[in-house]
Amino acid sequence: MPPLRTKESLRRGGAFAGYLKTAKGDRSVNVKELFSIEGKKAIVTGGGRGLCRSMAEALHEAGAEVLIIGRSERTLAEAAREIGAEGAPALYEAGDLGELDKIEPLYERALAKLGGRLDILVN
Repeated sequence: MPPLRTKESLRRGGAFAGYLKTAKGDRSVNVKELFSIEGKKAIVTGGGRGLCRSMAEALHEAGAEVLIIGRSERTLAEAAREIGAEGAPALYEAGDLGELDKIEPLYERALAKLGGRLDILVN
């Protein structure tokens, strides 16, 4: 199979070159900038283990500030330490989303740790 980034595709300025043309065609938009999550703030519920932990790791690696939520403070503390081992620290907040009367206070605590802004929610 031929490589996707061929000299011809780069010369033509096609999608393989990493740019999209706007509807007006008067300027190019860098795809990496268009879909960047650098500096975004994310909450990942269940982020202490399994698939949600992998999502938290990926968001963190892509430059997002990540806060994980789960029931076990011990699991969350360990996961946050490992996720934030390289680069910015990962944050956590323990709580049970199954207890409906505790969801709003949990969200408020998490939001405060993120500086009052939330851009991404993985639930």
